[in-house]
Amino acid sequence: MAVKKKQDLNRDVILNVALTLSAEEGVDNVTVRKIAAQLGVTPMAIYRHYDNKSDLLAAMLDAFIKDASVLADHSLEWDEWLRATSINMFEALCSQPSWIPLFGQIQLGISGVIVMENFLKVLKQAGFDDAVAINTFFTMTQNIVGAACIRSTITTMVDSDQEDEDYLRLLGLQFQTLPNPEFSNIIALSGNIAKVISDHNIEFFLDMLIAGLKQLKS
Repeated sequence: MAVKKKQDLNRDVILNVALTLSAEEGVDNVTVRKIAAQLGVTPMAIYRHYDNKSDLLAAMLDAFIKDASVLADHSLEWDEWLRATSINMFEALCSQPSWIPLFGQIQLGISGVIVMENFLKVLKQAGFDDAVAINTFFTMTQNIVGAACIRSTITTMVDSDQEDEDYLRLLGLQFQTLPNPEFSNIIALSGNIAKVISDHNIEFFLDMLIAGLKQLKS
C-alpha cells in the first residue's frame, strides 16, 4: 500500500485501511499501530483524527453495516421484507464474524439507526402496534447475532473443508462423546443435530416468528 503524505491523512483514509485490515485479519487484530504502519505515519497521527480506539471501531462498525446493504426492496410484502433483510443481516455477520463479540460494546452509528428505522417503518405500516414493532426488531436482531455466533463456533469444531458426509459424521461424533445416559437425547439425536447446525441458516426461527406475527394480525 502506498504511503500517504501527512497532509493527505484524514478520517476516510484511516477508516479504509482499518476496514481492509479487519476483513483480512479480523476486527480484534486491528490496531492503531498496524494502521499507522500501513500509512507510513506515527500512531499519534491517527489519534489526531480519531479520539481513541473506540471512536475508530464505532466508525468501522458503521461502515461495515452501510457496506453490507442489508435492507431488502421495500416493494416486498412486510413478511417477505423481514425475511430477506434478516437473512441479509445474518449472512453479512457470518462473512465477518469477528464483529459479533463487539455488538453491544460499540455505540451504533447512523447506518445501524437506519436499519432500525426501516424495520420499525415496515412493521408499523403493516399495522403492528408500537410494542410489537419494537419487540420484533430486537428479537430478530438478537437471534440473528446469536445464530451467527453459533455458526462461527461450529466452524472451530470440525474442519469445514471436509466432504459433506465426512463433515456431518465428524460433527455428530462431537456429541456422541458425551457421557450416556446423562445426555442420552443429545447422543440419540446427534446425527440430526449435526444436520441442523451444519445448514447454518435461520429459516426455522424466521418461519416461527413471522407465523406468530401473522397470528397477531388475524
